Amino acid sequence: MITSGIWEGEIWNRRKSGESYPQWLSINAIKSSDGKAIHYLGLFHDITDIKRSEDQLRYQAYYDALTGLPNRQLFNDRLKVGITHASRNNLPLGVLFIDLDDFKNVNDSQGHYVGDLMLKQVAKRLTLCCREEDTVARLGGDEFLLLAQYIREDEPAAASLAERIIESFKKPFKMGNKQIFVNASIGITIYPNDGNDVETLVKNADVAMYRAKDHGKNQFRLFTDVMNREVMRRIALGNDLRGGLEREEFMVYYQPKVNIQTGIVSGMEALVRWNRLKKEMVPPGEFISLAEDNGVIFPLGEWVLSTACRQAEEFGVGCHRDLCIAVNLSVRQFRQENLVAMIRETLNKTGLAPNLLTIEITENIVISDIEATIKTLKLLKEVGIHVSIDDFGTGYSSLSYLKKMPLSELKIDKSFVDDTPDSAEASAIVKMVLSLARSLKLKTVAEGVETKKQLEFLRNEGCDEMQGYLFSKPLPAPDMATLLSKGKKLQIE
Repeated sequence: MITSGIWEGEIWNRRKSGESYPQWLSINAIKSSDGKAIHYLGLFHDITDIKRSEDQLRYQAYYDALTGLPNRQLFNDRLKVGITHASRNNLPLGVLFIDLDDFKNVNDSQGHYVGDLMLKQVAKRLTLCCREEDTVARLGGDEFLLLAQYIREDEPAAASLAERIIESFKKPFKMGNKQIFVNASIGITIYPNDGNDVETLVKNADVAMYRAKDHGKNQFRLFTDVMNREVMRRIALGNDLRGGLEREEFMVYYQPKVNIQTGIVSGMEALVRWNRLKKEMVPPGEFISLAEDNGVIFPLGEWVLSTACRQAEEFGVGCHRDLCIAVNLSVRQFRQENLVAMIRETLNKTGLAPNLLTIEITENIVISDIEATIKTLKLLKEVGIHVSIDDFGTGYSSLSYLKKMPLSELKIDKSFVDDTPDSAEASAIVKMVLSLARSLKLKTVAEGVETKKQLEFLRNEGCDEMQGYLFSKPLPAPDMATLLSKGKKLQIE
């Protein structure tokens, strides 16, 4: 000011009301003819609105607009600082990658408005699971990151946090009059074991999260090098999967269902198999989730249904005219808008009678949207199609939905059958399911029967049908036709 005669800068001033506010002040010296400052002229501007705009822009740059959580950029900044602190103090820190399971079903069935409300509640629930020094961030969509700093032990501390989050998600999210359940899959990386920079730690946590999804979702997994190799395989499988139908790499195998009382084949379950590039048989557990993720599940599902119905009609020639075929539907298949129309058209094209088709769905499909499920099941019943609950007892079993839905049968999961009759607990569960089915007038099918002891137990308890290696493993169509033509029966004595 003394040398230049000009000064300007930001100051705080006070209004007549006493409220302080930001002000931009410019001061210019007015000099006499001999160059001495004789007056000073000050000009000021109220910059409250400008400061608010700057604060808003700064907020938008670092925070998620929907949930108010830090965004990826701010999370990366804090993780970078956390790594520096952890390195200086020889402390581990944890990074958790959290992805909501099947959140797309919420948006599809309830609308994006409800989906956004749920994401806000998820953000609050995650924050409550953490300490004040931790950071919860939203990457976008249904993906969240969590930075656990200053932990005194690595895997146990991070795993305990993940368990706490999963436990908190067992409570329903309340959306007005509705209660919606959603789970989370969590991947965990630890500094410095799994990486020593931001990009590596986040990438590896993402890898571990997908590993959790592959193992059934609603759980957590820690990152290892083995996981990284498996993710690389997953990417390769996904790329090859897209052209699998055009290259005719898929096949339908059939596992016979047998009437436990007579030993006669009463039906069969259609199971898809993938001969990848005609070189490798890939199990469904590896490629079905991939097909759901990249949308291949829709054309693949239609192909399986059409093939199964056509071949079941061929199998049914002569004495096996009443042979029933069961086809599984995934969550995304069951929720597609044209499902019933597509099934009806398939039956018309193949000539299979509707009462010879059973659609198998899991409990998780049912509870994801009970009202929508009931509506779809009623439409299927109008067509004459049967519906079965697969893997009954392994999901969120709720007796209330069973009495509301037009079901035909319950399938007892292999995990229960395996331990019968030696395990009192497993035997009690099987007896309970059989009793429940009888009271609701539903047929029962036991999966994975492998021993005569299991068969005898199930027959004595009144189970209707069974499938499993005791009678036959899944067979390709020609072998299934041969089995039927020979009239093979289950030895029940």
